[in-house]
Amino acid sequence: SFSDIVRGLQLGPDGSLMVLLPSEREIKFFTPSTGQQHQKLSFDSLVTSSALTSDGRVLANLTRAKKLYLSDPISKASKQLDTDAEEGSLMFSPDGQYLLINAQRSVPDSFGTADSPLATPVVELWSVGDGKKIPLHLEYKERFEAIALSNDRIAMFQNKKILVFNNKTGETVRAFEYPRELTALALSKDSRFVVTCDQQGELQLWDAVAGTGGFSARIGSPAKEIIFEPGNSSFIALTRQWLHRIEIVDDDELRYSRGIFTGEFYPGSLRLDAKTP
Repeated sequence: SFSDIVRGLQLGPDGSLMVLLPSEREIKFFTPSTGQQHQKLSFDSLVTSSALTSDGRVLANLTRAKKLYLSDPISKASKQLDTDAEEGSLMFSPDGQYLLINAQRSVPDSFGTADSPLATPVVELWSVGDGKKIPLHLEYKERFEAIALSNDRIAMFQNKKILVFNNKTGETVRAFEYPRELTALALSKDSRFVVTCDQQGELQLWDAVAGTGGFSARIGSPAKEIIFEPGNSSFIALTRQWLHRIEIVDDDELRYSRGIFTGEFYPGSLRLDAKTP
């Protein structure tokens, strides 16, 4: 049991590592099977966001002082990096080589007036290995409504466009017009396909390699989340009450496979493992 309020928690890939935030300046590590604490990290400023790589080897923490910490949970070795973000979402690429920060730059006037500057979006891509920030060629006048990250590409939805960037260079490699109300965006792990869904429940497939897109299938209601299955030839679209499995046929056609009634589901609650059929 814990006397402090638990602010967040992460499990390592084998379930042997548990990360807790009992206070906003401290992270403790426990072994769930024994309840023993075996590690602790302390920070000079409030921790606002955390993320763990899929292999459990790197823990990222963002603090209110606009510092990004990349830490080894076992050895405690850590890199401290300066960032323009003080809070926001953290996302690792599947291989753990890149970290994406999606946040907003602070507004100086806390109370806000008609003359106060609007909060501007902050999107940063970091190379985990060398701790270097990769410059992304972005237009910050409009907010980013959705972002997905693979091992070598980023897909973003902004200003009615789907933009695809190269992780190594930060350059835009594809741009697709999308004049619809987006509800979900996903990028395949091999970086080839982008899938979108709109308010009418229409899924569309975009080939980020060939530069073609628009191939569609309807699932009747808007998807809240889309997750690619292993192999990148099919994906799961999660709506409010259904799981829909969609197959990609002949590289450009979407074929409905099956649907499963689930009751009430929430974004972020769906996870697939390598054995998912």
